[in-house]
Amino acid sequence: MKGLFLRAHGFFLAMILLLALVLVLSVWLGIIPEDLKRLTVIGWLLVLVLGLNVLRGAAIRGLRYVVLGLLPELLIRNVLLLAALLTTLLLGYKMEPATALKLNLVCMTIAFVVGFVILKAKVGKQWKAIKARAPEPGWWKASLSYGSIAGVQQLKSKSPSFFLYFIMGLDAVAVFDVAMKASGLVSQLVDSVHAGLAPFISRFYMQKDIIGLNRIIRKTVKFNTALSLPLFLIVALGGAWLLDLFFDPPFAVAYWPMVVLCMGSFYYAISGPVTPILNMTGHQLYLLRSQLVFTFLLLIVLAPLIIWQGVLGAALAYALIWILQNSSLMLHIRSALGIKSSWF
Repeated sequence: MKGLFLRAHGFFLAMILLLALVLVLSVWLGIIPEDLKRLTVIGWLLVLVLGLNVLRGAAIRGLRYVVLGLLPELLIRNVLLLAALLTTLLLGYKMEPATALKLNLVCMTIAFVVGFVILKAKVGKQWKAIKARAPEPGWWKASLSYGSIAGVQQLKSKSPSFFLYFIMGLDAVAVFDVAMKASGLVSQLVDSVHAGLAPFISRFYMQKDIIGLNRIIRKTVKFNTALSLPLFLIVALGGAWLLDLFFDPPFAVAYWPMVVLCMGSFYYAISGPVTPILNMTGHQLYLLRSQLVFTFLLLIVLAPLIIWQGVLGAALAYALIWILQNSSLMLHIRSALGIKSSWF
């Protein structure tokens, strides 16, 4: 584990330095405008701290301290950020993009320090005495496949915004982003639960305890449903009022796209932990192929649906592809692994 921990950090730092080189060249060639240079530097620092947070959290969860592994990123960072934003609002300061990024960076750095202290408390006394051993030669291939899955997912989630920008303009992107954030309330909570579940899926599968695996997955699906159903109902029934409360009148048109995207995120919640099941049982390449296929399908249907229905069309395209992909993954998990990942 120490060898893997060190290699993973070396791999990440190499990537972050490569990103820095790309950004420096972009500034030198004039690709990045003058007024965005400072934001670019802050963004690079955010990526650095975020990556270190991810590796630290993975190490703590790998030691089966699941709650402690999630605590800094999910609770401490978000509570501090919310407090900072509320303080800024109450004091009447104007929130500029650079200020928001700096606040996020400070809160994320504090979360990293807290997580580092937790990790050191759990392994600090043994760490120096342990001699690092090189991980298995194929570890980087597995890491590359996981990274590719995450990268394709980012492309899929951002592609509606790209299409909206080129077809309808920046205002449509802002409306879609508001709708997407609301649906993210459900999916991010579910992802947090799945992150804690992943080590247990791996352990049950390695022990060939399919009955135990099915049992813990069934409990997870019930918990996800109980967690996400109230949020979905709040958005569906009170979304118009919430938009009126927190946003200007032009954002009222985000209501139906928000409802459609929340339907997709709710289906994601009741579909079960399909992604961690495939990742933790050696089926990540199937998941990567699925991501590529359904991202391609999304790119095909986005333009005609946006031309037809605007922002609502983008939401329909994304939610439909999301539902179809989760359905196909559920069927594969049931047929290939004998695991029932959902209610149905």
